[in-house]
Amino acid sequence: MAGLGSWYAEAYERGASGVIAGLHAQEANLLCACELGRRHGWWSAVGNALRGLETLYTHTGRQEDWTNLLRQTVPDPAAEPAPPSSNPLPATSETRSTSEPRPPGRG
Repeated sequence: MAGLGSWYAEAYERGASGVIAGLHAQEANLLCACELGRRHGWWSAVGNALRGLETLYTHTGRQEDWTNLLRQTVPDPAAEPAPPSSNPLPATSETRSTSEPRPPGRG
């Protein structure tokens, strides 16, 4: 289903404005494909569905719907915790234990 979004978008870009009716008919399916793809990390499918939805929303003047969809779909890196690093941070003088040797001339 998500690939259909890209197909419609490419057809529209080639001048086939009649595909807007098909996009309108498939809007609910493309939204569902977008949500499923986001939930499962299938970002290629999300991108394909979004291409079709962007074409539909742009053609029909639904910029606010497009903006809201992007806010719901695209993860906000600032809102999500950073993944744990497999590399520990380098020790500083504040974090070294008292049993660790210290470099000469440093506290």
